[in-house]
Amino acid sequence: MVFTCGAVPSVDKEVLEDDDEVLVYYGAADTATCVVIAKVSDLIPQEIMQGRNHSGYQG
Repeated sequence: MVFTCGAVPSVDKEVLEDDDEVLVYYGAADTATCVVIAKVSDLIPQEIMQGRNHSGYQG
């Protein structure tokens, strides 16, 4: 289980693109805070990115 502590874009932009990176901070074993770098497209399911999710979101 991972408990995220926050995420910030690696570049200062108002709208992030699919290939932009974000830094995700998380707690590790109650003794440390770590960071991982991921692309926006890795964090958002394809169904949402393509507007095919079941909740009706058409982003």
